[in-house]
Amino acid sequence: MNTNGQAIAPALYRSLPFDTLKDFAPVTQLVSTSTVLVANAKLPAKSLGELVALAKAKPGRLNYGMTGVGNNLHLTMELLKRAIGIDIQAIPYRGDAPLNTALMAGEIDVAIVPIATIVPHIEAGSVRALAVTSARRSPLLPDVPTVSEAAVPGFEASGWLGYFVPARTPRETIRFIQRESAKVLAAPDIQQRLKALGNEPAGSTPEEFAAKFLADVASFAAIVKEAGIPPQN
Repeated sequence: MNTNGQAIAPALYRSLPFDTLKDFAPVTQLVSTSTVLVANAKLPAKSLGELVALAKAKPGRLNYGMTGVGNNLHLTMELLKRAIGIDIQAIPYRGDAPLNTALMAGEIDVAIVPIATIVPHIEAGSVRALAVTSARRSPLLPDVPTVSEAAVPGFEASGWLGYFVPARTPRETIRFIQRESAKVLAAPDIQQRLKALGNEPAGSTPEEFAAKFLADVASFAAIVKEAGIPPQN
């Protein structure tokens, strides 16, 4: 089981002990994971449109928190920056907890964070949700628009968890794992538990997951190049 970090790795690292495309066979996407763009409660921007206006009025003066060079949250913000045409600076943190603390304290202006970890702070008014990055609104934040609705039609940046197997695994084995996974994901109690964490069950076919995986490899390579992120060791 791996995240979409597997699609990011070829573009991000100087060398890998494996070939991402040749050594693994995609089996199924288990879930889509959604993130949300949030602002500290003191920031004047109360919507994505207002954030864009504020950032363009103060180019390079706003900042965003991130928890690792080249991870999904970092690249999603870089993708969003280019899509909406703003210049804001990255401030690194060692994890979600210190980032959230800094956000609530007003030390950073905005961040893209996992929905499940930030919902309690949004509900408490400690931070303000501006937009979710997925194609559809999140059931956990039904009143928060998508980026596509608010500013960039067609924008979508969802993470995922999926199963991979060694490349030479027999096709019948791959299909068996996918079918059994899909059965579990379709169970009402499993769906309820996954959605409570901000995840959307998938259960895609090997062909569907392979196509998504290849598209993500190409997309992340372009984002890393455009953002000027140097190769990591």
